[in-house]
Amino acid sequence: MTNKTHLLTAIFFICFTQTYAQSASEAIRKFSHPINSINIADTVYEDLEPLGKAIGESRIVMLGEMDNGDGETLKAKARLVRYLHEKLGFSVLAFESEFYSTNWLWDKFKNGEVAAQSLWSVWTDVHEFSDISNYIKQKSRGDGSLIIAGFDCQIYYEPGVSDFQKQALALLNKLGYQDGVSRNYVETLLRCNDYREVKQLPDTAFSFLRNFSSQLIGTIRTSNIENAPWWVQTFNSMMGNAVNCWINRDVQTGYNFQGKKMEGTVQDRQMAENLRWLANEKYKGKKIIVWAHNFHITKNIERLDVEISTFRRIAKTTMGNELNKQLKDEVYVLGFTSFDGTSGSPFQRDGKSFDIRPFSRNDLYTNTLDDLNFKFAYTDFRPIQKLSIANAAFNMRGWGYEYMIKGNWFNVFDGMFFIKTNKATTEIE
Repeated sequence: MTNKTHLLTAIFFICFTQTYAQSASEAIRKFSHPINSINIADTVYEDLEPLGKAIGESRIVMLGEMDNGDGETLKAKARLVRYLHEKLGFSVLAFESEFYSTNWLWDKFKNGEVAAQSLWSVWTDVHEFSDISNYIKQKSRGDGSLIIAGFDCQIYYEPGVSDFQKQALALLNKLGYQDGVSRNYVETLLRCNDYREVKQLPDTAFSFLRNFSSQLIGTIRTSNIENAPWWVQTFNSMMGNAVNCWINRDVQTGYNFQGKKMEGTVQDRQMAENLRWLANEKYKGKKIIVWAHNFHITKNIERLDVEISTFRRIAKTTMGNELNKQLKDEVYVLGFTSFDGTSGSPFQRDGKSFDIRPFSRNDLYTNTLDDLNFKFAYTDFRPIQKLSIANAAFNMRGWGYEYMIKGNWFNVFDGMFFIKTNKATTEIE
C-alpha cells in the first residue's frame, strides 16, 4: 500500500469518526430537556415530565452518581425520589446498603429514619444528603409509607451483625444443628464477610463454609420455618460477600485507588440477585427506586471499550448488567454526570476533593450539554436506541470523573442527568 493510500485511508477514518461524533451530538441535543431545579422543595414538576414519560411502565428506576462525593447530584436525586414517590407511585427506596441490616431495621420498626442508620456514612454524614434524609423522616413511617430497603451484600453495621448472629444461631438450633457446630459455622461466616479477618483463615475454613452453607440453604428450603425465603436470601447474600472477600484477600483493605483494583464481579452479581429478590418476592407488585453508583447500574458493559482507556475493568459484569438480562425494559437506568466544579467525599481519598474540569476535554456528552448552556438537563437515550446512530461510539465519563471511556453509551444508560457545576460534599460536624 502506497503512502498516498495510507493518507487517504487515514483521512476517511478521521472524517467518518468526526461525522459519527457529530451525529451523536445532534441526537443528544434533540433529546435533551432543561431541568429547572434540583431543590426537593420544588414540586412544580413540568420539567420532569419528559423523564416520567420515558420511565413509562418501568417498575425499577436506578439513580446513579459519578462519585459518592457529588453534592449537587445528591440533591438532584432527592428531588427525583420525591417526584417518583409522590407522582409516579414508587413506594420502595432501595439503597446500596446492607441487605440484612437495612431490611431488618425496616421490618422491625417500619421507620425509615431508623432503617437509614445502616446506610453508608459517605451519604448520611454529609450536609448534601439532608434533603433526602428529611424526606425519609417525613414519609417513611408505617406500612403505607415510603419503604426503605438495602441490597448490598457487604456487612458493616454492628447492631445488624449482632442481631444476625443471635437470630442465625436460634435458627440453626431450631433446625436441629448442634450448638457447637452452629457457633462454628456462624463465626466462620462472619469472619469470611470481613476483609481483614478473611486474610487470617486457611483454605479449609472456606471449604467448610461453602459446603455447610449449601446444606443449610437446602434444609431451610424444605423446612416449614417462618420467613424461610428471607433466610435463604440472607445466607445467599452473605455467602456472596464471603466469596467476594475471599477472592480479594490480597487487596489492601479499604479504598485503594492507586494499587490493585478489587474484583467486583461477585459483589455486583449478588447485589443484582438481592435486588431481584426484593422486586419479585418481598416487594412484588411495588415500584422500586434504586440509589447506587453509575458503575453498578450500568448495563450492556460489553459495549464499552474500557481496555484501551485509563480504566482497566476487572469486574466482568455489573448489577445493572445482570438485572437487564432478566428484567430488560422493566428497569430504567439513569446516570448522572457533571461538566465542571468539584467532587469528593470527606470519607474517601483522604478527604480531599478534586477539580472535575481537567478530565472533561473529550467528553462528548457534557461538552454538548454545556454548549446548550444548560445548568441542569435530562437526556432521554431510549429513543436514540432506536435510531441508526444508537451504535455510535464516543468518549464520555460515565463511571467516574477519573475515567474517560469510549463506547456505545446510548445503550449503557437509558438516560443521563446533567449538572453543569457540581460541588464536593461537606461533612456534618
